[in-house]
Amino acid sequence: MCRRHDDSCLGIHAAEPDTPKSTTRNLRNLPLSRPLRTEYQYSNIMYVVASYMIEVLSGETFADFLKSQIWDPLGMANTYLDIAGVENHNATEYLARAYRWDERAGCYVDIPWFKQPEAQGSGSVYSSVKDYAKWIQAMINHTSPLPPTAYKELTKPRTIMPEEEDRIPFHSQSMYALGWVVETYRGRQVIGHGGNDCGFESLMQYLPELEWGIVICGNSNGAGDAAWILYGHLVDELLGVPSSERFDWAALARERNAKDKKEHLFPEQPNPPLPMSVPISHFTGRYHNSGYHDLVLVVKDGKLQADCTDRTLGSVCTFEHVSGNAFVAEMQDLLGDKRRMKAEFLLDEGGYVRSLGVTFVAEMEDERIWFRKFE
Repeated sequence: MCRRHDDSCLGIHAAEPDTPKSTTRNLRNLPLSRPLRTEYQYSNIMYVVASYMIEVLSGETFADFLKSQIWDPLGMANTYLDIAGVENHNATEYLARAYRWDERAGCYVDIPWFKQPEAQGSGSVYSSVKDYAKWIQAMINHTSPLPPTAYKELTKPRTIMPEEEDRIPFHSQSMYALGWVVETYRGRQVIGHGGNDCGFESLMQYLPELEWGIVICGNSNGAGDAAWILYGHLVDELLGVPSSERFDWAALARERNAKDKKEHLFPEQPNPPLPMSVPISHFTGRYHNSGYHDLVLVVKDGKLQADCTDRTLGSVCTFEHVSGNAFVAEMQDLLGDKRRMKAEFLLDEGGYVRSLGVTFVAEMEDERIWFRKFE
């Protein structure tokens, strides 16, 4: 299953913020994009569900469970769940600031911290490289706090991940385990996982056979590329790869960032485009979908716009007219990242706008998530 956590979950700025419990219960309102167990699809919400299950079965909060079962036994004294955990332990002065690169301004822009209780289990762990090195060491050595069988289950491949078009030479097909990616590089097994959240990016990788691991953390939305370049250099050093045979990790990062991500979402539309069926003001109002909550459309600078800053990853969605009642919805989040989706309005026989459909889930191809308009 694939659910876009930032689209369907309400953050702390919503009138009624989501919790792990409400996020779990909202699954019944979200359509499946693929049949169960047929295809790899990463889903933040599934981790939220797992964290809520732990709370129900253990009788503890997820934060207390992690602390008592993993962090304390490993001596991870500077690791906390979400900003609330940092604040409760008076550790905010040690927090790194988060940044994103602003292309228009040509500089890094500060991103404020914000709490994400509804995203529990899918990230929001505040820690240090020193602490996480202890977790990597436990994974390598299969030592306390988990039994050896648990470590084996954690890293047992469960599904095949999509093949990269620009796969790194001497790099195998990737498999997904329980929160870990399992693969090989130059004949050596590599286990790891990357992460990113609102101006922070990280990478954890280890080679169990060589008892070598690395944790890299960065505080910008481009730190992930730097982490992979550094990791690539260090692992080639570890394996003694001759300079003439080394892969250019930096070139791959530049190539991936340079790819044009724009899509021709409506290639079938007439030229010249058809006018809107009704004045733009008729499209304004509140639209509701049980799984994705409300979209309130207003006209701003001559375009339809929805303020979605109450979502987990706040964003603004602007609707650009294409032809007739077809639009391109461009969603820009607080990191500056943009996503373009198809959108269309349906009118009844009397010319009244009744619903709005948006392709929120890329894996569902052209299938839209439909919102019903309220008068």
